[in-house]
Amino acid sequence: MFLSNVSIKRPIFAGMMNLLIIIIGLLAYRKIGVDNQPKIDLPVVSIRVQVPGATPKFIEQNVLNPIESVLRSIEGIDTMDSTATNGSVNIRVSFVLSENINVAVNNIRNAMTSVTGKKNWPSNALTPVVKPVDQNASSILQVALSSSKSKDFGIGNLSEYINRGCPT
Repeated sequence: MFLSNVSIKRPIFAGMMNLLIIIIGLLAYRKIGVDNQPKIDLPVVSIRVQVPGATPKFIEQNVLNPIESVLRSIEGIDTMDSTATNGSVNIRVSFVLSENINVAVNNIRNAMTSVTGKKNWPSNALTPVVKPVDQNASSILQVALSSSKSKDFGIGNLSEYINRGCPT
């Protein structure tokens, strides 16, 4: 009520206050920094277990299922993706953004210790590797070049151009 009364009685004052707010906003906008590659700290943990010579079905039944059942009891997990291949299993656990990555890694390591200590754990399984995923270390773009001709001069030139123009 007070602001509307002042604006009606003194329109020039109200206009000047609006102009002042716009000028301050424009000055602040010019000073806002933009980072082309901002640092991303997503709480994501990677688990890798190698079982030499094991089939994906064996790994799923004897390694993946016990790990997933123990991981389900950990608080703060958002998503969990797993892949079982010949001789290894990879599990990617994403936590909610408010979760501390160090606490999450310790919780997963403790859970993995309880799983690997059971007597039905495969004897040829190597020690599980639990580590946080560093989003800033991953590549932004990957390029694959191929040619059906063994002496294709264009592929070599393109590859050389990419290596010179895009330092790693």
